[in-house]
Amino acid sequence: MNLRNRMDKLESSLSPRAATLLWLTEAHQFGSLPAYVDWLIDQPHSAAPMERVPKAAEAGAMAATKGQPPQVMHEAARKAVRDAIFLVDLVAEINNATHEATRLEGVRYAAMVWEMRAESFERQLTAIEPDAGETNHAERWADYLARAKAWLIELYAVEDARILLEGRYFDGHAVLFPEQAADWTSLREGAESLVSIAHRIPVEEPSSRRGRTRRTRPRGLDLTALRASAAEQASSAAARVVDRAQTLALDALGDPEGAMEIAKRQIRSG
Repeated sequence: MNLRNRMDKLESSLSPRAATLLWLTEAHQFGSLPAYVDWLIDQPHSAAPMERVPKAAEAGAMAATKGQPPQVMHEAARKAVRDAIFLVDLVAEINNATHEATRLEGVRYAAMVWEMRAESFERQLTAIEPDAGETNHAERWADYLARAKAWLIELYAVEDARILLEGRYFDGHAVLFPEQAADWTSLREGAESLVSIAHRIPVEEPSSRRGRTRRTRPRGLDLTALRASAAEQASSAAARVVDRAQTLALDALGDPEGAMEIAKRQIRSG
């Protein structure tokens, strides 16, 4: 039995989740989603995930219910196809959401870096030339630090939403393509470093003595506590990704009414 026949036999006994994970493992070998799509363009239609994964799940359901009444087999096959389409759509939505977040938050990261540099430079200039401008930067710096921490919490929410979905639907397997995962990790680690550095900068505040200032050095930054505060945002973000994947799956299955109900729910909760 050659490799292709062995693969066909394996896929014929897979659950929707297992079929999705098998496809995902192979797709990840290309390193990035664009590289995988470029390869897929020249492949037969049967290689497309929306063709291959549901067929494998359907075959697995038929094999698992073999010998049972036709209605039972039909219902099991229908459910397997529906679940497989949803999981493939969910993989796409998670990757799309992370790609979009990486692109937008990367720009925001650059802006936060430059803002911190500008604030630091102005503080140094004021220390050298007290008449050069405003001397009390404490409030502005506190505002910057609060915004930076809130931003980092948003990043944690995006990442934790993905981890939540990976655990719930993919047995904890990584869904992001390797290059995309590396880009996201680099952004999140950069944000953590930026916020940690900003948090360690002493704050100069007016003292009781005229014309004098005193430095207040903040306590250490607890990144674990910041991440814990992202739990509610992560849960909401995960629910939105699932809703989008379900909408796409229902559309593909010819159920526009079901897709519309999900869209209405999103609008009401939005």
